[in-house]
Amino acid sequence: MKSFRESSILLLMVALVSGSLLAQKGGSPIEGDMNGLLKFLSKEADTRGFIEPIASERIEVWKEAAEHGDPAGEFFLGFCYSAGLGGLKRDERKGFEWMSKSAEHGNPMGQYNLSQFHFKGIGTVKNNVEGMRWARLAANSEIPCLIQSLAVFYRDGVGFNQDSVEAHRLFLKAAEQGYPPAATEVGFNLRRGIGCTKNETEGFKWIRIAADAGYPNAQVAAAFCCFRGIGVVKDEAEGVKWYRLAAEQGWADAQSSLAHCFSSGLGIAKDPKEAEAWYRKAAIQGNAHGQHGLGLCYEQGIGVTKDPIQAFAWYQKAAQQGHAAAQNCLGVCYVHGTGVPVDRTKAIEWFQKAADQGSETAKKNIAILKSSL
Repeated sequence: MKSFRESSILLLMVALVSGSLLAQKGGSPIEGDMNGLLKFLSKEADTRGFIEPIASERIEVWKEAAEHGDPAGEFFLGFCYSAGLGGLKRDERKGFEWMSKSAEHGNPMGQYNLSQFHFKGIGTVKNNVEGMRWARLAANSEIPCLIQSLAVFYRDGVGFNQDSVEAHRLFLKAAEQGYPPAATEVGFNLRRGIGCTKNETEGFKWIRIAADAGYPNAQVAAAFCCFRGIGVVKDEAEGVKWYRLAAEQGWADAQSSLAHCFSSGLGIAKDPKEAEAWYRKAAIQGNAHGQHGLGLCYEQGIGVTKDPIQAFAWYQKAAQQGHAAAQNCLGVCYVHGTGVPVDRTKAIEWFQKAADQGSETAKKNIAILKSSL
């Protein structure tokens, strides 16, 4: 399932493409806004953070465009009403009405967003049948990201029964138009045999296409395959290369994985300072693996001066996110008084949380601790 942030990015991507289509048919008064969205989307930044300042300056232009029947203007106005942007009081009903006009005027962006309004009950009563209808109409535009969105609905069973075969067909259709997220999904499906015949070599080919296009999720997947020899000859150095490319784009999972490589000497020479630096980048973004890794750095003095208080603090952040290894480490801290007063009761509580997730180490720690009480 897509997160709200991913869905919002997709909404704007559709708006951009739709605006371009309108421009080809005679021009849109908000074509410049659409071009700005393209630059924004290439960085996958926060949607609201981009729209808010634009809305404050452009809301009157969007209103005028919408009132003259411009589907892109209707989209922007509907979006702003539904989210309360551009100085408008949040009014989901008005947002729904303007989005409906955009959709009915044939704008694929409006159609996709209207499907979301129906699925989620935004400004209207939830109606999966209508949501499905508008999602299909949007995908009929042949815009890759809309085909991808429909594929995701089939994959996850949003508004209708799951259909992995149809999902794979749609992902492949979007991928063949050069859409990296879809190519990545095709690679995942082929690697696992979901909705298609399993073919790890073909799966890696599609993942590599998306990774070469600079898509960080695919770069992480390519690294995973290279480290394990899935669909490609095992090559740890190549795996490190892909992790680094994604990490440099700010992808937290890649940053924590790259840090692990530097810490363990996997595919690259050990470098404690680089390990600590990349763990920190991931940790600051809230990545649990990065927080756990940074905790280890502070506890063991990896690339940084030992600091038990900092070690405990980072273990705690990761443990609170359900990271089993960090939960176990937190339990050990309570046992030995590392950065925190000794508290065996709390130690057992955290060991139990890790054990409940299948940690054998935590189970052994519980047995040892209980036997000593």
